[in-house]
Amino acid sequence: MIRREGKMLIKRVLILLVLTMGAVMASAQSVQYFIRNKKNNASVLVLYPNQTYAYFIQKPQGYKKDSGTYTCSKRHQALKLQSDAVIGCAHDLSGLNCYLQGQTITDDMGTVLLKTLPSNDSLLNSLRQQKAKPSSTKTSVTSIQATLVQTNTYTVQLLPRNDSWYNKVQHYDPVYVKKANAQADTMYRQELASRKEYNTTTPGKIKIYQLAKSLTQNFNSDSLKVMALANWIVRNFHYDLNGPVDPESLLTAKATRCQGYADFMTEMCLGINLPCLTISGYADNFMGNRVYDQVKTNHAWNIVKVKGQWRLLDVTWLDPVGGVGNSVNGQSDYFLSHPLDFLFDHMPYDPAFKFTNLREASILDYVNSPIRVQSSQQLQYLGPKSTVHYLSDSIMTFYVYSKKPISLKCEFNDSDAWYNPTDIPLGMGVNKVTVKVPKNCRQLYFTHPELTFRFKLFADPQPSQLFREALIEDNSPYTKQFYQFIQKQLSAATLTIDKTLPAEFQNKDLWLPVLKQYKGRLPATNLYSYSETKFNSKNKPVYTDVTEYQFFMNGLNIQGQAVYVKAIVKCPFDKYLNSTAEQCPLTQMVLSLKDPTDW
Repeated sequence: MIRREGKMLIKRVLILLVLTMGAVMASAQSVQYFIRNKKNNASVLVLYPNQTYAYFIQKPQGYKKDSGTYTCSKRHQALKLQSDAVIGCAHDLSGLNCYLQGQTITDDMGTVLLKTLPSNDSLLNSLRQQKAKPSSTKTSVTSIQATLVQTNTYTVQLLPRNDSWYNKVQHYDPVYVKKANAQADTMYRQELASRKEYNTTTPGKIKIYQLAKSLTQNFNSDSLKVMALANWIVRNFHYDLNGPVDPESLLTAKATRCQGYADFMTEMCLGINLPCLTISGYADNFMGNRVYDQVKTNHAWNIVKVKGQWRLLDVTWLDPVGGVGNSVNGQSDYFLSHPLDFLFDHMPYDPAFKFTNLREASILDYVNSPIRVQSSQQLQYLGPKSTVHYLSDSIMTFYVYSKKPISLKCEFNDSDAWYNPTDIPLGMGVNKVTVKVPKNCRQLYFTHPELTFRFKLFADPQPSQLFREALIEDNSPYTKQFYQFIQKQLSAATLTIDKTLPAEFQNKDLWLPVLKQYKGRLPATNLYSYSETKFNSKNKPVYTDVTEYQFFMNGLNIQGQAVYVKAIVKCPFDKYLNSTAEQCPLTQMVLSLKDPTDW
């Protein structure tokens, strides 16, 4: 009897263990529900344990449904959705880098995209009976059948995985962003400690703090507070290259350059205890050009901490015309924007503050990079790095990685293909593309919604030909005047040198050998529009509109300092845009040296 009861007890324990293990496995493999924007146009993502998903978007007439398969890698829990439809309603997620972080799905900036929906939520009542549609049709993608595709214009070779170019493919690393956030936190703590130690609270700064509090007192959201502060600055400041940068002085002058915009924003954020820092780096000039071979900083902007994440902000570029009365609507690429949008024309001196590892690693790489747009890691330009090429054999070779077969459009400047672009098919993996460049072609453009890059080309390295090509290529009416000035300097007995330079730099023997090295490559230009501020007898500010050109000599230097030509156009900016070089000519042209500390 005892033996029989013992067997029954063991049997019950075994059954209990089996049931317990089953419950654990069931819970581990249970259906997961995530919701997005519950109050407005709710959408629900359902992840099933058989690696299929269902995605529902609430519509007035019911739910629109999409389904497919998903993968979730162990490292970083990266979530990828593959829709069965050509354009599924889950495309707003499949195009992003999604990460399953416990009870939420986040993007690569840590922003919560979806959060778990309780199993007893009323929103699920209409969805519980719907099951994920199994992936019945096998998705087939058209790939390049052969490893080599050749036409009269281009050759595409799909490289094997053991090729060295595969090492250049970049993968998003959330650890990079975490380290950048930690570094910014440390810098901010040091800034607060420094201010406390030196007691930098002055009457002027107290006025700034009081202003910031009054502007943000009706807002609970940090992002709205940032918008209110930025709005006040762009409505009240105008750009002046010669204006003061000290925040206290700007309360009166309200005219400054980028450093002043950024420092004033930092000061206002400090007044409301919102973490903010001024960051220096490189930004494209007004013409959208980058100064090749120039690796110094030329701009300042902010990083501000919103909802636990440091975000990018450029108040100067939110005020593009340098006037007053502008406004910030939060839709700009320079207002708390995604890093890949911001990096279209900005590069921080400290690469950590890119807040992504998917673009160039330094200012030097940035200014020489052909990449203009790279919005994801699905399609990547891998090399070469330099955008300027001297071609003798009319052949251009570059490498592109694609996660799926796509077509890349190629346009040749000054050829029939400029109006009739060529489609270059890329296979899945790293593609080696060799393009035959048409005669007299000066630029090559390669475009795709996720990737755009371009090359500047010179078919003949002879100086005379380069002068002609550069004059034709540049749309600026002032390039011809620039070249005439350079030629005059080379033939004149004396040189027109910046009088503010030290006496040792007034010697023409320093300048002539350098100017003779200039081979006529298209000059890189910086263009500033600002107002000179002077006070009249009644101590009221008087503004004079000025457009300032700086022509950089592409890597030429004297004793380590870059050589450039500085020129002034004395006319309002709107008049400059609608005038010829004869109506608003360059004046005060001088040879000068750019001080690296001010660049």
